[in-house]
Amino acid sequence: MDSADCSHTDQPVSMSSMTSPSLAEQNVQLQRRLDDEHAQYRRQLQGYHDEQQRQSMLVQKLHAEVTLITIFSRQNVN
Repeated sequence: MDSADCSHTDQPVSMSSMTSPSLAEQNVQLQRRLDDEHAQYRRQLQGYHDEQQRQSMLVQKLHAEVTLITIFSRQNVN
């Protein structure tokens, strides 16, 4: 095989020049993914917090109603 037919050059190819754009792109993609997952986690955490607040309000309301019913039932017994 003739050396003119071969696409290989005798000059060394730097690994960093071959992989840098690829690593940079991967880094950007991973950072975007991390940002997306972080935002999703924050939304989910906020949703859990909001639901906990709603449940707390419902328990307080139910407790107040039970207290009123108990007071009225005691007044009716006497």
